[in-house]
Amino acid sequence: MNPHDDSHRLLCAWTETDLLRDISYYEGKATDLERSSLPERHGMVTVYRYSAQQRRKMLAALRDGRPDAWREYPD
Repeated sequence: MNPHDDSHRLLCAWTETDLLRDISYYEGKATDLERSSLPERHGMVTVYRYSAQQRRKMLAALRDGRPDAWREYPD
């Protein structure tokens, strides 16, 4: 089994709406954690920002009609 086939099928199942919703969610979580007074939560900001960034790349690739090429998009 080719792992790239699975990732293509998975991404093709996503819609623009799904990706926009995820981007908004991850950005909101990052912003909330940045405002947190608990320093141990600040490390998760990076995780949420990275997740949002990945979804933006996936969205761009989906809009370009090349969903399987999302990893090629710049950060």
